[in-house]
Amino acid sequence: MIVPRVVLSAPSSGHGTGALSLGLLAALGVRGLDAAGFQIGPDQVDAAYLGLAAGRLGRNLDPRLVGPERIAPLFAHGAAV
Repeated sequence: MIVPRVVLSAPSSGHGTGALSLGLLAALGVRGLDAAGFQIGPDQVDAAYLGLAAGRLGRNLDPRLVGPERIAPLFAHGAAV
């Protein structure tokens, strides 16, 4: 399965990637496009906000939290739902 995606990154926290992600997901939803939000990191609140903006469950893909073997299956499931 090929999943179109955009990756937002910053050198550290406080650079606005969360706000940009939320705005991008909300804008895609307004245009009727299905989008899913994923994050890497221990902050579960961000995944919840990404889910609210996308209108579907946000997921955390941090290998330390979910295990490296679960990253690809979680991504595939979250992108397909």
